Amino acid sequence: MSNSREEALFQQALAAYERGDLNTAYEYFLQIVEMNGDRKAAAEQYLKEINRQWSKPHRGIPKEVSIAPPSPAVKPPPPPPDLLGGPPRVVGVAPFPELESVEEAAAPQIQTLRRTPHMDLDPAPPVDPGTRLKVAVYTDAQAMREGEEGEDVTIEAPPDQTRFDLTVWLVVGGPFEVEGSAVQPLTILRDEERSKNAEFTVVRKDSAAGAGPVTFSALFAYQGRACGRVSRQVQLTAGAAEPAKEPLPQPGIAVEAAARPADLSVRIVASDDDERLFQCIVQTPHLPAYQQGQTGNWRLPSIAG
Repeated sequence: MSNSREEALFQQALAAYERGDLNTAYEYFLQIVEMNGDRKAAAEQYLKEINRQWSKPHRGIPKEVSIAPPSPAVKPPPPPPDLLGGPPRVVGVAPFPELESVEEAAAPQIQTLRRTPHMDLDPAPPVDPGTRLKVAVYTDAQAMREGEEGEDVTIEAPPDQTRFDLTVWLVVGGPFEVEGSAVQPLTILRDEERSKNAEFTVVRKDSAAGAGPVTFSALFAYQGRACGRVSRQVQLTAGAAEPAKEPLPQPGIAVEAAARPADLSVRIVASDDDERLFQCIVQTPHLPAYQQGQTGNWRLPSIAG
């Protein structure tokens, strides 16, 4: 085939390649290679390029998607005609009560019970030796009186608890002592301001003299927990002078005459003028030389610390 035929076919293949018609260009370039002419080498290069392009991953072109216009809104059907002339009425049904919050329903209601403790003494101070005092302890809603000091009885409890059983412990200082039990019960009722008395008997000892004052304290407890206190200072009268005591006898050691002799007796006497020097006697009935005792000096090497 002439070179003009090869050249014309090459130009057609080149034109197809440039416009992107790779299939047509590929066929033309194959024919040129088969001609084995001057354009063979160039045709082979174009064939390689076309094969390279065909080996790339295919990327599709998104298709056009037609979107239909939205359908017109469908109106709800009209309501049925009102045959009763208005909404139905509920007759004879009480409205629902408002519900409490969870916290209010769960939390128990607590009220504080507060009472003031008091202490009465009969007879009133000052107190003579040998006097028996009646001590009455109680609570009410009044303030503490002059001479009383302490803390209110305070208990936190549900409002439906109306009775509180307490204990009162009376503590007195010398020269007084409590006759009988120093702990007595006392009951407080929520709806009564004044409680009943817890009563004690206290005695001032005859032989005790003093100028006073002495503190009396009533300590309240509820279920073992301290919950209030009232205290008073109790004045004393001057006690009678104690009778003169007989003089004490001279110091001495009584020895029992019928007692058996000691197996060994050691007596030590300190020296008046030397702190390290002591006089000693050793006596035993088992050795003839020591039956009457052997004496001697005992000197310490140094003064003991």
